[in-house]
Amino acid sequence: MTECLKLNFLGTLRSPTSWAHVTREMILALDERGHDLSITNCRGFLHDNDFHLPRRLRQLMDKRRHTDVEIAFDYPPNYHKLIGEKRVGMLVYETTVLPPHWRDAILEYLHLLVVPSRFCKEIMKTAGIDDQMVEIIPYGVRPDLFRPDAPAATLPTCKSFTFLSVAMPHKRKALDILLEAYCGEFSERDDVCLVIKSSYETRSHRRREWELELGPMLNEFSSRPDAPEIVHICEPMPSEDMPGLYAACDCYVQPSRSEGFGLAILEAFACCKSAIVTGYGGHMQFCNESNAYLLEYSIVPAGEIQYDHDSPDALIAFPKTDHLRALMRSAYADASTLQEKSRNALKTAADYTWMAAAEKLEQSLVRLKE
Repeated sequence: MTECLKLNFLGTLRSPTSWAHVTREMILALDERGHDLSITNCRGFLHDNDFHLPRRLRQLMDKRRHTDVEIAFDYPPNYHKLIGEKRVGMLVYETTVLPPHWRDAILEYLHLLVVPSRFCKEIMKTAGIDDQMVEIIPYGVRPDLFRPDAPAATLPTCKSFTFLSVAMPHKRKALDILLEAYCGEFSERDDVCLVIKSSYETRSHRRREWELELGPMLNEFSSRPDAPEIVHICEPMPSEDMPGLYAACDCYVQPSRSEGFGLAILEAFACCKSAIVTGYGGHMQFCNESNAYLLEYSIVPAGEIQYDHDSPDALIAFPKTDHLRALMRSAYADASTLQEKSRNALKTAADYTWMAAAEKLEQSLVRLKE
């Protein structure tokens, strides 16, 4: 650590979203590195007053708000809430056109924007945000939790091979394509199960256009004649319990139309599990042919998949169902290749920890204050 920084984090912590997870982990890592932190907790997407927080985060919430440097992983129109002398935003976006009101808030209120991948930086550059204002700081994992010898969770299946997908019920996550490929390739006679882990269930009367109503879709696929086994786990899960899910699977699968970073993919890697992933998006920061199965895709208009935006020019990937079928069959049938890719995935994950991310952020903040 070069110097002790006084930092305030603003954002939603009591939520199962990846934004909240990243905020929690970055705060804890910076705190462990000896910085003086305070927290301004906000209500955001899926905020839950009963969401469990580590004792240390609750203690930091009770501290007086620092105003030297403030950092927000929050909805950009909320950046006006930052009052610090230096103001930093952490952000991801997945389609090629950033909402103009997000761009305007970034340019008006921030001194620095932190993104986790080259993919996200290119989106910001296309939106007109200067390269010098954007820093790439990849996310990480806690190696004491996400590790190859993590105890496996007990899953409600007797099948010997398990695919796992951890995904919010958002159209961007392409669970519709995953189910079509899986149920097209396998049957109940195959010794295989697909486990889908989501944090909440979308209701039709409250569904946003970028959300997927997963329940009826799962019922439809599961009720098909000769359907392969599908297990749906729909509940928030503490970070401490997630490694057990990865440990219980044989191959992770996430055929997303786009990812800003792909944190769940990295977590699977850290548990020595390879992944089937679309060959497009922020996860290509760390995914390649040696550690993952790269899924072919085409580029199409993003349409209703966009968050907070409806640009006709925004683009996104469309993963190819037939190729996904072939890759899932390959992972299931070719154990030696899967094991080799999984070993390489574990080596890749070693370079991505929350302490390493906190150190990079610390260096950026020191430069910002100079």
